[in-house]
Parts: sequence; C-alpha cells; structure tokens
Amino acid sequence: MAALATSQVAALTPQQLAGMGTDRLNALGTAQFAALGSAQVAALSTEQIAQLESADLRALSTAALRALSPAQLDALGDAQWPLLGTGQVAALTPLQLSSLATADLVAMTTAQFRALTSEQVTGLSPAQVAALEPVDLAALSTAAFRALSAEQMSAMTLAQRLALPGSQIATFPTSVIAALTPADLNGLTTSQIGGLTTLQIGALSPLQVAGLDNVHLNALGTAQFAAFNTAQVQALIPEQLSQLETADLRALSTSALRSLLPQQFEALTSAHMAA
Repeated sequence: MAALATSQVAALTPQQLAGMGTDRLNALGTAQFAALGSAQVAALSTEQIAQLESADLRALSTAALRALSPAQLDALGDAQWPLLGTGQVAALTPLQLSSLATADLVAMTTAQFRALTSEQVTGLSPAQVAALEPVDLAALSTAAFRALSAEQMSAMTLAQRLALPGSQIATFPTSVIAALTPADLNGLTTSQIGGLTTLQIGALSPLQVAGLDNVHLNALGTAQFAAFNTAQVQALIPEQLSQLETADLRALSTSALRSLLPQQFEALTSAHMAA
C-alpha cells in the first residue's frame, strides 16, 4: 500500500477504502492520507477512524475532516483530539463541534480552542460550555466569546468565570450580570469587577449592590459609580458607605446623592463630607 502514488490513492473508491483492514490502512503514508477525498474519508468505519495514527490524522485535508460524521468524530479517542492541527479544528462545522462528547471537548488543547470561530462556538450547548476547562474557555478569541449566547454564558461555572480576563467579563449581556448572585459577584477578582461596563453596572439590582463586599465595591471606578441609580445607592448599607473612597462618592450623580437616607448620611465620614 505504501508504494501507491498519491494519484492512485485518490482514485480508490470509497468502498475500497472502507474494505481495508486497519493494518493496511495504516500502511499508507501521510502524503497518501493527504490525498484522500471527502467521499473516501466519509466511508471509513468508526473502527478504522479510531485506529488512525496521529501523523495520518493530521495529514487529512480540512475538506476531508469536514466530511466526517458525528459518529466518526466520536470514534476519535481522547488521545487523538489534541493531535489535530488548529487549522483542522477551525475547519470543523458547527454541527460537528456541537456533536462532540464532553470528553472530546475537554481533551482539546487551549491552542485549539483559541482557533475556534464564532460560528462554531454558538453551536455548543450550555451543558458543553459548563464542562469546558476554565483555561480553554478563557482561550477563546474575543470574537468567539462575544458570539456566546446569554444562555451559554449563564451556564458557566464560578471556576470558569474566575479564569476569564476582564475583557471577556465585559462582554457578558446585562441579563447574565443581573442573574449573578452577590456571592458570584464577590467571587470575581477585583480586576474583573473593575472591568464591568457602565451598562452592566446599571443592570445590577439593589440586592446585588448591597451584597458587594467592601473590597469589590471599592474596586469599581468613578465612571462606574457615576452610573449608579438612586435605587442602587439607597441599597448601600452604612458599612459600605463608610468605606467608600472620596472620589467615588463625588462621582455619584446629584439625584443619587439626594436619595441617600438619613442613616446613610450618618455613615459618611468627615473626610467624605469635606470632599
């Protein structure tokens, strides 16, 4: 088999390829595998796919890979998935990617996740998103991450959210931000919460604002405090107000300041009042 020219391999019928034993199939070289067409690869059995050598798998063209059925892709072992080139992974159709078992997705490398496109990512189910390694989810490109739906983002675990850079947290829809519990918000790093957009800040409920610990509240910048509405400001407890930085207090809108309750005013320090 190894003596066949690539043109001869390309001329084999799908039935001839499908009838080969795994030993004879693996006797083909990488150049011969690179010559296989979509119809030929689509005819391979799951047993043949599972026995492919890593170099031969990497030699398949992107068109050939796109011809693989969900059953064939499922036949690839956990050890085979990390061997695919980033170009090959990026060539998979959204349907192919969404059909992968959780174990296959977890077996993929961060470099492969970094190569995923927006169209591919949108096909993942919330359950698949929740199963991803935090470092792999954080490796998604900005465009791919922005393509995630609110349902997909809501499925993320706290460990996944903690691994995300602030730039990705800033892409969360307001519906996702509004659904976070105070514990979720306090579980974020200070740089993550400090990176929330003013639109996201405006989506926080009074309960969420009241639940912020002083470290996370003070991680917000003046532009974020300027986005607070009266209901949010009235939700601040005296302990939070007493720990506010003077610049943040000065950033509150006039209507927000006028909404402060008497007990909240009492919590302000002399430094606050002087500012």
